[in-house]
Amino acid sequence: MSGALASPREGAASGFATLLTTPALVALGLSLATVAGQGFVREAVKLVPELAPAGLYTATALLIAFGAAFWFVRYEQFSPLFATLTRWCSAGLAVFLLFEPPDLVQVFESAAWQHDAVDLLYWPALAFAVLGFFRPGFVLFAASYIIAVRYLIEPVSGYRGATLDIRYLVEMGQYLSVCAVLLFLARCRPDRMPRWLDLRTLELCIAFNAIAFHFGNYFWSGVAKLAAGPDVTSWMLENPTEVNILLAIEKGAFVFATWPDLTQSIYDGFSAIRPLSNAFVLVTQTLAVVAVLRKYWIVLASLAYDALHIGLYLLGGLFFWPWVWINVAILLAVRKHVGRKMPAVAVASCVIVMALGRPLDIAHFAYLGWYETNAVRSSHIEAERSDGDWVRVPSAYFGTLSYSVSHGRIDYGPRDGHYAASAWSAVPYPDFAARRGCVPPDAIAGESLPGKRDRLARTEIAAGEEDDLLLRFLRARHTEVMTRLGDDGRYNPYLRIHHHPSNPLLYRGFNALDMREVLRYRLVTESVCLSLTDGRLVRDTVAMSSLLIDVEGKK
Repeated sequence: MSGALASPREGAASGFATLLTTPALVALGLSLATVAGQGFVREAVKLVPELAPAGLYTATALLIAFGAAFWFVRYEQFSPLFATLTRWCSAGLAVFLLFEPPDLVQVFESAAWQHDAVDLLYWPALAFAVLGFFRPGFVLFAASYIIAVRYLIEPVSGYRGATLDIRYLVEMGQYLSVCAVLLFLARCRPDRMPRWLDLRTLELCIAFNAIAFHFGNYFWSGVAKLAAGPDVTSWMLENPTEVNILLAIEKGAFVFATWPDLTQSIYDGFSAIRPLSNAFVLVTQTLAVVAVLRKYWIVLASLAYDALHIGLYLLGGLFFWPWVWINVAILLAVRKHVGRKMPAVAVASCVIVMALGRPLDIAHFAYLGWYETNAVRSSHIEAERSDGDWVRVPSAYFGTLSYSVSHGRIDYGPRDGHYAASAWSAVPYPDFAARRGCVPPDAIAGESLPGKRDRLARTEIAAGEEDDLLLRFLRARHTEVMTRLGDDGRYNPYLRIHHHPSNPLLYRGFNALDMREVLRYRLVTESVCLSLTDGRLVRDTVAMSSLLIDVEGKK
Protein backbone atom coordinates (compact mmCIF):
# COMPACT_ATOMS: atom_id res chain seq x y z
CA MET A 1 0.00 0.00 0.00
CA SER A 2 1.40 3.34 -1.02
CA GLY A 3 2.28 5.48 1.99
CA ALA A 4 1.95 2.56 4.44
CA LEU A 5 4.20 2.62 7.46
CA ALA A 6 7.12 0.20 7.45
CA SER A 7 7.16 -2.55 10.05
CA PRO A 8 9.50 -2.15 13.02
CA ARG A 9 11.74 -4.89 11.55
CA GLU A 10 11.81 -3.19 8.15
CA GLY A 11 12.44 0.18 9.80
CA ALA A 12 15.34 -1.22 11.81
CA ALA A 13 16.82 -2.86 8.72
CA SER A 14 16.44 0.38 6.77
CA GLY A 15 18.08 2.39 9.56
CA PHE A 16 20.94 -0.10 9.83
CA ALA A 17 21.45 -0.02 6.07
CA THR A 18 21.50 3.77 6.18
CA LEU A 19 24.07 3.68 8.97
CA LEU A 20 26.28 1.38 6.91
CA THR A 21 26.32 3.83 4.03
CA THR A 22 26.82 7.07 5.89
CA PRO A 23 30.02 9.11 5.81
CA ALA A 24 30.05 8.76 9.61
CA LEU A 25 30.80 5.05 9.47
CA VAL A 26 33.44 5.60 6.81
CA ALA A 27 35.08 8.29 8.94
CA LEU A 28 35.02 6.10 12.05
CA GLY A 29 36.61 3.31 10.06
CA LEU A 30 39.23 5.83 9.01
CA SER A 31 40.38 6.14 12.62
CA LEU A 32 41.51 2.52 12.67
CA ALA A 33 42.99 2.86 9.19
CA THR A 34 44.86 5.92 10.44
CA VAL A 35 46.68 4.23 13.30
CA ALA A 36 47.33 1.11 11.21
CA GLY A 37 48.65 3.12 8.27
CA GLN A 38 50.80 5.39 10.39
CA GLY A 39 52.06 2.37 12.30
CA PHE A 40 53.16 0.86 9.00
CA VAL A 41 54.98 4.08 8.05
CA ARG A 42 56.67 4.15 11.46
CA GLU A 43 57.91 0.58 11.20
CA ALA A 44 59.09 1.20 7.63
CA VAL A 45 61.21 4.16 8.73
CA LYS A 46 62.76 2.03 11.48
CA LEU A 47 64.15 -0.22 8.75
CA VAL A 48 66.29 2.61 7.35
CA PRO A 49 69.43 1.53 9.30
CA GLU A 50 69.19 -1.88 7.59
CA LEU A 51 69.15 -0.47 4.05
CA ALA A 52 72.12 -0.72 1.70
CA PRO A 53 73.18 2.49 -0.10
CA ALA A 54 71.06 1.66 -3.15
CA GLY A 55 68.00 1.06 -0.97
CA LEU A 56 68.41 4.26 1.05
CA TYR A 57 68.88 6.48 -1.97
CA THR A 58 66.04 4.77 -3.83
CA ALA A 59 63.68 5.42 -0.91
CA THR A 60 64.90 9.02 -0.80
CA ALA A 61 64.32 9.45 -4.52
CA LEU A 62 60.76 8.15 -4.18
CA LEU A 63 59.97 10.58 -1.34
CA ILE A 64 61.42 13.49 -3.28
CA ALA A 65 59.51 12.39 -6.39
CA PHE A 66 56.29 12.32 -4.37
CA GLY A 67 56.69 15.99 -3.45
CA ALA A 68 57.75 17.02 -6.94
CA ALA A 69 54.96 15.07 -8.67
CA PHE A 70 52.25 16.72 -6.58
CA TRP A 71 53.68 20.25 -6.42
CA PHE A 72 50.41 21.55 -7.84
CA VAL A 73 48.38 20.45 -4.78
CA ARG A 74 47.68 23.73 -2.98
CA TYR A 75 46.50 24.56 0.53
CA GLU A 76 43.71 26.71 -0.87
CA GLN A 77 41.99 23.48 -1.94
CA PHE A 78 41.47 22.42 1.67
CA SER A 79 39.58 23.69 4.70
CA PRO A 80 41.37 26.38 6.77
CA LEU A 81 41.67 23.94 9.70
CA PHE A 82 43.37 21.23 7.64
CA ALA A 83 45.58 23.69 5.74
CA THR A 84 46.73 25.58 8.85
CA LEU A 85 47.61 22.41 10.73
CA THR A 86 49.65 21.04 7.82
CA ARG A 87 51.39 24.35 7.08
CA TRP A 88 52.55 24.80 10.66
CA CYS A 89 53.71 21.21 10.94
CA SER A 90 55.97 21.87 7.97
CA ALA A 91 57.16 25.17 9.45
CA GLY A 92 58.04 23.34 12.68
CA LEU A 93 60.10 20.82 10.74
CA ALA A 94 61.94 23.66 9.01
CA VAL A 95 62.71 25.34 12.34
CA PHE A 96 63.94 22.02 13.72
CA LEU A 97 66.30 21.48 10.80
CA LEU A 98 67.61 25.05 11.03
CA PHE A 99 68.37 24.96 14.75
CA GLU A 100 69.11 21.27 15.21
CA PRO A 101 70.93 20.19 12.04
CA PRO A 102 72.13 16.59 12.25
CA ASP A 103 75.52 16.21 13.94
CA LEU A 104 76.24 12.50 14.19
CA VAL A 105 79.45 11.08 15.67
CA GLN A 106 80.85 8.50 13.26
CA VAL A 107 82.27 5.68 15.37
CA PHE A 108 82.25 2.80 12.88
CA GLU A 109 84.10 2.89 9.56
CA SER A 110 81.39 0.72 7.98
CA ALA A 111 78.88 3.49 8.66
CA ALA A 112 80.80 6.20 6.80
CA TRP A 113 78.36 6.14 3.87
CA GLN A 114 75.38 6.53 6.23
CA HIS A 115 77.06 9.46 7.96
CA ASP A 116 77.74 11.07 4.57
CA ALA A 117 74.17 10.39 3.39
CA VAL A 118 72.77 12.26 6.40
CA ASP A 119 74.92 15.28 5.58
CA LEU A 120 74.22 15.09 1.84
CA LEU A 121 70.44 14.97 2.25
CA TYR A 122 70.23 17.73 4.86
CA TRP A 123 69.84 20.65 2.47
CA PRO A 124 67.20 18.95 0.28
CA ALA A 125 65.26 18.09 3.46
CA LEU A 126 65.45 21.69 4.68
CA ALA A 127 64.35 22.96 1.28
CA PHE A 128 61.38 20.59 1.27
CA ALA A 129 60.40 21.63 4.80
CA VAL A 130 60.31 25.27 3.66
CA LEU A 131 58.43 24.39 0.44
CA GLY A 132 56.00 22.37 2.54
CA PHE A 133 54.66 25.61 3.97
CA PHE A 134 53.35 26.38 0.47
CA ARG A 135 52.61 22.90 -0.91
CA PRO A 136 51.63 19.93 1.32
CA GLY A 137 53.23 17.25 -0.88
CA PHE A 138 56.72 18.46 0.03
CA VAL A 139 56.26 17.80 3.77
CA LEU A 140 56.62 14.01 3.53
CA PHE A 141 60.31 13.90 2.64
CA ALA A 142 61.36 16.50 5.24
CA ALA A 143 59.49 14.69 8.02
CA SER A 144 60.80 11.25 7.02
CA TYR A 145 64.38 12.54 6.85
CA ILE A 146 64.27 13.95 10.39
CA ILE A 147 63.06 10.75 12.03
CA ALA A 148 65.31 8.55 9.86
CA VAL A 149 68.33 10.48 11.16
CA ARG A 150 67.39 9.54 14.73
CA TYR A 151 67.25 5.86 13.79
CA LEU A 152 70.61 6.13 11.98
CA ILE A 153 72.35 7.33 15.14
CA GLU A 154 72.70 3.77 16.41
CA PRO A 155 74.57 2.21 13.45
CA VAL A 156 76.70 5.36 13.06
CA SER A 157 77.48 6.15 16.72
CA GLY A 158 76.75 2.95 18.62
CA TYR A 159 74.13 4.40 20.96
CA ARG A 160 70.40 4.70 20.45
CA GLY A 161 69.04 8.08 19.53
CA ALA A 162 65.94 9.36 21.32
CA THR A 163 62.83 10.19 19.28
CA LEU A 164 60.34 11.37 21.90
CA ASP A 165 60.99 15.08 21.37
CA ILE A 166 60.34 15.13 17.61
CA ARG A 167 58.38 11.94 16.81
CA TYR A 168 54.87 13.38 16.90
CA LEU A 169 55.56 16.51 14.87
CA VAL A 170 57.10 14.20 12.28
CA GLU A 171 54.19 11.77 12.25
CA MET A 172 51.62 14.53 11.93
CA GLY A 173 53.57 15.94 8.99
CA GLN A 174 53.86 12.57 7.24
CA TYR A 175 50.19 11.76 7.69
CA LEU A 176 48.81 15.14 6.64
CA SER A 177 51.09 15.33 3.61
CA VAL A 178 50.01 11.96 2.23
CA CYS A 179 46.35 12.54 3.06
CA ALA A 180 46.37 15.95 1.36
CA VAL A 181 47.44 14.31 -1.90
CA LEU A 182 44.90 11.49 -1.54
CA LEU A 183 42.09 13.97 -0.87
CA PHE A 184 43.12 15.99 -3.91
CA LEU A 185 43.08 12.89 -6.12
CA ALA A 186 39.63 11.92 -4.76
CA ARG A 187 38.26 15.33 -5.67
CA CYS A 188 39.73 15.08 -9.17
CA ARG A 189 37.49 12.09 -9.94
CA PRO A 190 34.20 12.75 -8.15
CA ASP A 191 32.46 10.36 -10.56
CA ARG A 192 34.46 7.51 -9.05
CA MET A 193 33.47 8.38 -5.47
CA PRO A 194 30.32 7.05 -3.73
CA ARG A 195 27.55 9.64 -3.61
CA TRP A 196 27.23 9.24 0.13
CA LEU A 197 30.94 9.97 0.79
CA ASP A 198 31.32 13.53 2.06
CA LEU A 199 34.94 14.42 1.33
CA ARG A 200 34.81 17.56 3.48
CA THR A 201 33.81 15.45 6.49
CA LEU A 202 36.58 13.01 5.62
CA GLU A 203 39.07 15.87 5.53
CA LEU A 204 38.04 17.03 9.00
CA CYS A 205 38.37 13.48 10.31
CA ILE A 206 41.90 13.33 8.94
CA ALA A 207 42.80 16.65 10.60
CA PHE A 208 41.38 15.50 13.94
CA ASN A 209 43.17 12.16 13.68
CA ALA A 210 46.42 14.11 13.28
CA ILE A 211 45.54 16.05 16.43
CA ALA A 212 45.00 12.69 18.15
CA PHE A 213 48.62 11.77 17.38
CA HIS A 214 49.61 14.53 19.78
CA PHE A 215 46.79 14.72 22.33
CA GLY A 216 47.00 10.93 22.73
CA ASN A 217 50.41 11.38 24.37
CA TYR A 218 48.90 13.52 27.11
CA PHE A 219 45.95 11.19 27.62
CA TRP A 220 48.06 8.05 27.94
CA SER A 221 50.63 9.84 30.09
CA GLY A 222 47.76 10.74 32.42
CA VAL A 223 46.69 7.09 32.46
CA ALA A 224 50.30 6.10 33.18
CA LYS A 225 50.36 8.40 36.21
CA LEU A 226 47.11 6.94 37.53
CA ALA A 227 48.59 3.45 37.21
CA ALA A 228 52.08 4.29 38.45
CA GLY A 229 51.53 3.78 42.17
CA PRO A 230 49.66 1.62 44.65
CA ASP A 231 46.43 3.56 43.97
CA VAL A 232 45.20 6.19 41.54
CA THR A 233 46.05 9.09 43.87
CA SER A 234 49.58 7.99 44.73
CA TRP A 235 51.33 9.87 41.94
CA MET A 236 49.47 13.06 42.67
CA LEU A 237 49.98 12.96 46.45
CA GLU A 238 53.37 11.27 46.87
CA ASN A 239 55.52 12.10 43.87
CA PRO A 240 58.05 14.85 44.84
CA THR A 241 58.23 16.49 41.41
CA GLU A 242 60.33 19.33 42.81
CA VAL A 243 63.24 16.86 42.63
CA ASN A 244 63.38 17.76 38.93
CA ILE A 245 65.03 21.01 40.00
CA LEU A 246 67.81 19.11 41.77
CA LEU A 247 68.42 16.91 38.74
CA ALA A 248 68.41 19.90 36.39
CA ILE A 249 71.17 21.48 38.48
CA GLU A 250 73.05 18.19 38.63
CA LYS A 251 72.84 17.80 34.84
CA GLY A 252 73.82 21.41 34.17
CA ALA A 253 70.49 22.38 32.62
CA PHE A 254 68.75 24.48 35.29
CA VAL A 255 68.13 28.00 34.00
CA PHE A 256 68.45 29.81 37.36
CA ALA A 257 71.25 27.76 38.94
CA THR A 258 73.70 30.67 39.06
CA TRP A 259 71.32 32.63 41.33
CA PRO A 260 71.16 30.65 44.63
CA ASP A 261 68.58 32.84 46.39
CA LEU A 262 66.22 32.61 43.43
CA THR A 263 66.85 28.88 43.09
CA GLN A 264 65.98 28.27 46.74
CA SER A 265 62.83 30.39 46.47
CA ILE A 266 61.69 28.53 43.37
CA TYR A 267 62.37 25.17 45.02
CA ASP A 268 60.56 26.06 48.24
CA GLY A 269 57.63 27.60 46.39
CA PHE A 270 57.22 24.65 44.06
CA SER A 271 57.47 22.22 46.97
CA ALA A 272 54.65 24.07 48.72
CA ILE A 273 52.27 23.91 45.77
CA ARG A 274 53.40 20.51 44.50
CA PRO A 275 50.14 18.64 45.27
CA LEU A 276 48.19 21.28 43.33
CA SER A 277 50.72 21.21 40.50
CA ASN A 278 50.58 17.42 40.31
CA ALA A 279 46.80 17.54 40.29
CA PHE A 280 46.82 20.10 37.46
CA VAL A 281 49.10 17.90 35.36
CA LEU A 282 47.10 14.75 36.04
CA VAL A 283 43.69 16.30 35.33
CA THR A 284 44.68 18.18 32.18
CA GLN A 285 46.40 15.13 30.73
CA THR A 286 43.61 12.65 31.37
CA LEU A 287 41.02 15.10 30.02
CA ALA A 288 42.78 15.26 26.63
CA VAL A 289 40.39 12.62 25.33
CA VAL A 290 37.37 14.87 25.94
CA ALA A 291 39.03 18.21 25.19
CA VAL A 292 38.36 17.65 21.48
CA LEU A 293 34.58 17.89 21.98
CA ARG A 294 34.51 21.69 21.83
CA LYS A 295 36.53 24.25 19.92
CA TYR A 296 37.46 26.32 22.95
CA TRP A 297 38.23 23.24 25.02
CA ILE A 298 40.91 22.39 22.47
CA VAL A 299 42.24 25.94 22.68
CA LEU A 300 42.34 25.82 26.50
CA ALA A 301 43.95 22.36 26.48
CA SER A 302 46.65 23.53 24.05
CA LEU A 303 47.40 26.53 26.27
CA ALA A 304 47.46 24.33 29.39
CA TYR A 305 49.87 21.86 27.80
CA ASP A 306 52.18 24.65 26.67
CA ALA A 307 52.10 26.09 30.19
CA LEU A 308 53.10 22.63 31.40
CA HIS A 309 56.04 22.45 28.98
CA ILE A 310 57.23 25.95 29.80
CA GLY A 311 57.08 25.03 33.47
CA LEU A 312 59.06 21.85 32.83
CA TYR A 313 61.76 23.90 31.11
CA LEU A 314 61.99 26.54 33.83
CA LEU A 315 61.85 24.04 36.69
CA GLY A 316 63.55 21.02 35.17
CA GLY A 317 65.55 22.12 32.14
CA LEU A 318 63.44 19.91 29.83
CA PHE A 319 62.74 21.80 26.61
CA PHE A 320 59.95 20.08 24.66
CA TRP A 321 59.81 22.88 22.12
CA PRO A 322 58.43 20.70 19.24
CA TRP A 323 55.51 19.75 21.49
CA VAL A 324 54.95 23.43 22.27
CA TRP A 325 54.99 24.10 18.53
CA ILE A 326 52.38 21.40 17.87
CA ASN A 327 50.06 22.85 20.50
CA VAL A 328 50.32 26.30 18.94
CA ALA A 329 49.66 24.78 15.49
CA ILE A 330 46.55 23.01 16.82
CA LEU A 331 45.35 26.19 18.51
CA LEU A 332 45.77 28.23 15.30
CA ALA A 333 44.07 25.53 13.23
CA VAL A 334 40.94 25.03 15.32
CA ARG A 335 40.44 28.77 15.59
CA LYS A 336 39.89 28.71 11.82
CA HIS A 337 36.88 26.44 12.28
CA VAL A 338 33.50 28.16 12.17
CA GLY A 339 31.27 27.46 15.19
CA ARG A 340 31.86 26.33 18.75
CA LYS A 341 31.09 22.65 18.33
CA MET A 342 33.45 20.40 16.49
CA PRO A 343 31.98 17.96 13.92
CA ALA A 344 30.70 14.88 15.78
CA VAL A 345 32.14 12.46 13.24
CA ALA A 346 35.61 14.05 13.40
CA VAL A 347 35.52 14.07 17.20
CA ALA A 348 34.51 10.40 17.33
CA SER A 349 37.29 9.46 14.93
CA CYS A 350 39.83 11.42 17.00
CA VAL A 351 38.73 9.79 20.27
CA ILE A 352 38.95 6.30 18.74
CA VAL A 353 42.52 6.98 17.60
CA MET A 354 43.49 8.13 21.09
CA ALA A 355 41.62 5.44 23.01
CA LEU A 356 42.37 2.34 20.94
CA GLY A 357 45.73 3.09 19.37
CA ARG A 358 47.82 2.07 22.36
CA PRO A 359 45.81 -0.97 23.56
CA LEU A 360 45.89 -2.35 20.00
CA ASP A 361 49.65 -1.67 19.95
CA ILE A 362 49.45 0.15 16.63
CA ALA A 363 50.06 3.68 17.89
CA HIS A 364 53.21 4.75 19.69
CA PHE A 365 51.79 7.15 22.27
CA ALA A 366 54.07 8.34 25.05
CA TYR A 367 53.36 6.65 28.38
CA LEU A 368 55.03 8.99 30.87
CA GLY A 369 54.33 7.99 34.44
CA TRP A 370 57.04 7.58 37.07
CA TYR A 371 58.27 8.88 40.42
CA GLU A 372 61.12 11.30 41.07
CA THR A 373 63.90 10.24 43.40
CA ASN A 374 66.78 12.31 44.74
CA ALA A 375 68.88 9.15 45.12
CA VAL A 376 70.27 8.66 41.62
CA ARG A 377 73.12 7.37 39.55
CA SER A 378 74.61 10.31 37.67
CA SER A 379 77.16 10.12 34.85
CA HIS A 380 79.03 12.85 33.03
CA ILE A 381 82.13 13.40 30.91
CA GLU A 382 85.16 15.46 31.95
CA ALA A 383 88.17 16.62 29.91
CA GLU A 384 91.73 16.92 31.27
CA ARG A 385 93.66 20.09 30.49
CA SER A 386 97.42 20.19 29.97
CA ASP A 387 97.85 21.53 33.53
CA GLY A 388 96.16 18.43 34.95
CA ASP A 389 92.86 20.06 35.88
CA TRP A 390 89.61 18.33 34.89
CA VAL A 391 86.79 20.30 33.27
CA ARG A 392 83.21 19.09 33.05
CA VAL A 393 81.92 18.75 29.47
CA PRO A 394 78.32 19.83 28.76
CA SER A 395 76.00 17.26 27.22
CA ALA A 396 75.46 19.74 24.34
CA TYR A 397 79.01 18.84 23.23
CA PHE A 398 77.75 15.60 21.71
CA GLY A 399 75.61 16.97 18.89
CA THR A 400 72.53 14.99 17.94
CA LEU A 401 73.27 12.46 20.68
CA SER A 402 73.21 15.17 23.39
CA TYR A 403 69.68 14.16 24.41
CA SER A 404 70.80 10.57 25.05
CA VAL A 405 74.02 11.62 26.80
CA SER A 406 72.12 13.86 29.21
CA HIS A 407 69.93 10.85 30.02
CA GLY A 408 73.09 8.93 30.93
CA ARG A 409 72.77 6.36 28.14
CA ILE A 410 76.53 6.24 27.62
CA ASP A 411 76.64 4.48 31.00
CA TYR A 412 73.37 2.59 31.32
CA GLY A 413 74.72 -0.85 32.15
CA PRO A 414 74.85 -2.37 35.66
CA ARG A 415 77.67 -1.24 37.95
CA ASP A 416 78.44 -2.90 41.27
CA GLY A 417 77.77 -0.70 44.27
CA HIS A 418 75.72 1.82 42.27
CA TYR A 419 72.05 2.55 41.89
CA ALA A 420 70.47 1.17 38.76
CA ALA A 421 70.61 3.67 35.91
CA SER A 422 67.62 5.85 35.11
CA ALA A 423 66.68 8.73 32.84
CA TRP A 424 67.36 11.66 35.14
CA SER A 425 65.42 10.95 38.36
CA ALA A 426 62.57 8.88 36.86
CA VAL A 427 62.03 5.51 38.57
CA PRO A 428 59.13 3.07 39.08
CA TYR A 429 57.29 3.24 42.38
CA PRO A 430 59.01 0.19 43.98
CA ASP A 431 62.45 1.74 43.40
CA PHE A 432 61.20 5.13 44.56
CA ALA A 433 59.97 3.57 47.79
CA ALA A 434 63.17 1.53 48.23
CA ARG A 435 65.42 4.57 47.82
CA ARG A 436 63.34 6.87 50.02
CA GLY A 437 65.59 8.44 52.64
CA CYS A 438 68.60 7.87 50.36
CA VAL A 439 69.04 4.21 51.22
CA PRO A 440 72.50 3.13 49.92
CA PRO A 441 72.56 1.03 46.71
CA ASP A 442 74.00 -2.05 48.47
CA ALA A 443 70.95 -2.14 50.75
CA ILE A 444 68.51 -2.36 47.83
CA ALA A 445 67.83 -5.75 46.29
CA GLY A 446 66.57 -6.36 42.77
CA GLU A 447 65.86 -2.91 41.39
CA SER A 448 63.70 -3.06 38.28
CA LEU A 449 65.38 -0.41 36.17
CA PRO A 450 67.15 -0.81 32.80
CA GLY A 451 70.54 -0.97 34.49
CA LYS A 452 69.76 -4.57 35.46
CA ARG A 453 68.03 -5.69 32.27
CA ASP A 454 68.67 -3.50 29.20
CA ARG A 455 71.93 -1.81 28.26
CA LEU A 456 70.48 0.41 25.53
CA ALA A 457 73.67 0.13 23.48
CA ARG A 458 74.05 -1.61 20.12
CA THR A 459 72.61 -5.11 20.40
CA GLU A 460 75.63 -6.59 18.61
CA ILE A 461 78.05 -5.23 21.23
CA ALA A 462 78.77 -8.02 23.68
CA ALA A 463 78.50 -7.53 27.42
CA GLY A 464 81.73 -6.07 28.77
CA GLU A 465 82.53 -4.10 25.61
CA GLU A 466 80.64 -0.94 26.56
CA ASP A 467 83.88 0.69 27.73
CA ASP A 468 85.46 0.09 24.33
CA LEU A 469 82.44 1.65 22.63
CA LEU A 470 82.71 4.75 24.84
CA LEU A 471 86.44 5.01 24.09
CA ARG A 472 85.79 4.97 20.35
CA PHE A 473 82.86 7.36 20.68
CA LEU A 474 84.78 10.01 22.65
CA ARG A 475 87.82 9.80 20.40
CA ALA A 476 85.65 10.15 17.31
CA ARG A 477 83.85 13.16 18.77
CA HIS A 478 87.11 14.81 19.77
CA THR A 479 88.49 14.35 16.25
CA GLU A 480 85.37 15.96 14.75
CA VAL A 481 85.43 18.88 17.19
CA MET A 482 89.08 19.60 16.43
CA THR A 483 88.05 20.51 12.88
CA ARG A 484 85.54 23.11 14.15
CA LEU A 485 87.61 25.17 16.57
CA GLY A 486 87.94 28.92 16.56
CA ASP A 487 91.31 30.63 16.36
CA ASP A 488 91.56 30.47 20.14
CA GLY A 489 90.95 26.71 20.20
CA ARG A 490 87.53 27.01 21.80
CA TYR A 491 84.38 25.18 20.75
CA ASN A 492 80.83 26.49 21.20
CA PRO A 493 78.29 23.63 21.41
CA TYR A 494 75.34 25.69 22.64
CA LEU A 495 73.91 26.98 19.36
CA ARG A 496 71.32 24.23 19.13
CA ILE A 497 67.81 23.90 20.59
CA HIS A 498 68.23 20.63 22.45
CA HIS A 499 65.59 18.87 24.51
CA HIS A 500 68.02 19.11 27.45
CA PRO A 501 69.87 22.38 26.72
CA SER A 502 73.04 22.89 28.74
CA ASN A 503 73.21 26.19 30.63
CA PRO A 504 76.43 27.92 29.40
CA LEU A 505 76.76 29.79 32.71
CA LEU A 506 77.37 26.47 34.46
CA TYR A 507 80.28 25.50 32.20
CA ARG A 508 82.67 28.43 32.45
CA GLY A 509 85.63 26.07 32.67
CA PHE A 510 84.69 24.37 29.43
CA ASN A 511 83.88 27.67 27.75
CA ALA A 512 87.45 28.85 28.38
CA LEU A 513 89.01 25.50 27.42
CA ASP A 514 91.45 25.37 24.53
CA MET A 515 90.45 22.01 23.04
CA ARG A 516 93.95 21.60 21.58
CA GLU A 517 95.22 21.11 25.14
CA VAL A 518 92.89 18.23 26.00
CA LEU A 519 94.88 15.12 26.88
CA ARG A 520 92.24 12.75 28.17
CA TYR A 521 88.56 12.34 28.85
CA ARG A 522 86.97 10.43 31.67
CA LEU A 523 83.53 9.07 32.38
CA VAL A 524 82.58 9.86 35.97
CA THR A 525 79.77 7.77 37.46
CA GLU A 526 78.44 8.61 40.90
CA SER A 527 75.58 7.36 43.00
CA VAL A 528 74.47 10.42 44.91
CA CYS A 529 71.79 11.71 47.22
CA LEU A 530 70.83 15.25 46.21
CA SER A 531 69.45 18.07 48.31
CA LEU A 532 69.40 21.87 48.29
CA THR A 533 70.83 24.18 50.96
CA ASP A 534 70.79 27.97 50.55
CA GLY A 535 70.06 27.52 46.88
CA ARG A 536 73.14 25.37 46.24
CA LEU A 537 73.14 21.70 45.34
CA VAL A 538 74.38 19.36 48.06
CA ARG A 539 75.71 16.02 46.77
CA ASP A 540 76.14 13.15 49.22
CA THR A 541 78.16 10.66 47.17
CA VAL A 542 77.74 7.02 48.22
CA ALA A 543 79.62 5.42 45.31
CA MET A 544 81.96 6.65 42.59
CA SER A 545 83.82 5.14 39.65
CA SER A 546 85.58 6.49 36.59
CA LEU A 547 86.97 5.40 33.24
CA LEU A 548 89.97 7.19 31.70
CA ILE A 549 90.20 7.58 27.92
CA ASP A 550 93.30 9.01 26.28
CA VAL A 551 92.97 11.29 23.27
CA GLU A 552 94.45 9.16 20.50
CA GLY A 553 97.96 10.20 19.58
CA LYS A 554 98.63 12.23 22.74
CA LYS A 555 99.33 9.48 25.25
